[in-house]
Parts: sequence; structure tokens; C-alpha cells
Amino acid sequence: FVAESTVYLTNQGGGSASTLFLQRDATAILFYTNDKKMDLDLYRNQGIFATEWFVANQTSASDVVLAVERALQRRGFYNVTESSKTQ
Repeated sequence: FVAESTVYLTNQGGGSASTLFLQRDATAILFYTNDKKMDLDLYRNQGIFATEWFVANQTSASDVVLAVERALQRRGFYNVTESSKTQ
């Protein structure tokens, strides 16, 4: 499952270790709490997939949707048109 994912949403910590199996150019969207991004150095230096960080319970759903759209754009699966940006 993870190895075939383009976008993977998970909380930080032990459960996020499965992101290490993401394919090249995938995106991991990580949610963190208490102003502490666990394993930040690992994610900054891995270079295989992109990471985006969001504060859990303080991030709007529309921000997460935009992050997913960016991830799909990076892979060439999705083009945002002007009409979809305004919806």
C-alpha cells in the first residue's frame, strides 16, 4: 500500500515510519502537535519524497486539500485550472 502511494497522510512519530517505503517523488503529509516536529532531520535529509507539515487540530481541511493537489501536481497527475482554484 505505502510503496504504491503518491500522497500519504499520517501523524508524526512511530506510525510515520512507514513513509520510508514511499516511492520516489511521492509526498508525505505529517501532522504534529505541541510545536514539535519529531524526526524532522530525517525528513529534511531523505531526498526521495516531499514532506509537508501541518499542526494537528489547527489546520483547515482546505489547506490539506491544497497540499494534496500540490503533491499530485508534482507527479503530473493533476493540473489546477483557474476555475478549480476558485471553487
